[in-house]
Amino acid sequence: MKTANNSEKHVLSFNMEIVDKAKAAGINVATISEQLLRSTTYEPKSNTTKDVAKAYETFFDATLPLLVKYNNVNVDVGRNVEGNALITIYPGGPDEDKVVFIAYTPLDEVGQITSGSVEELLSYLYEPKVILHNLILAVSEAAQKNTQTIKELDFALRFVKALAD
Repeated sequence: MKTANNSEKHVLSFNMEIVDKAKAAGINVATISEQLLRSTTYEPKSNTTKDVAKAYETFFDATLPLLVKYNNVNVDVGRNVEGNALITIYPGGPDEDKVVFIAYTPLDEVGQITSGSVEELLSYLYEPKVILHNLILAVSEAAQKNTQTIKELDFALRFVKALAD
């Protein structure tokens, strides 16, 4: 059956826990799924390491609105071969242009973060589906935290109003 935009309806099955978390975070599962299918069936015109790095950069930049929308959430996108450093994406601050930064954080050196380019860290990055999973989980957790904060603030407001009356 064709829809108005000349696409066909299909039934896909997903892990309900992930779907529920995505919905709670305001993520349109159908749109994300369609974009993921487009990206996985995309036939690039070139296939150099630079092209792969550019594709990751484009993907990371596309995550920016979600990262900002949910309290500048950070997403784990890789780990070095030895497993002793995390690679994370996060949005730029108010002084920078709104871009996504990538950080290489050694786990044995607390507080030391080194910015790196995607091309430099390419061999340590997770597969796109793992990064997408981490993104959905991070945004979902941030949305749940925001919901809890709103509930607590609503309770506090009601309490203050009751005290004032």
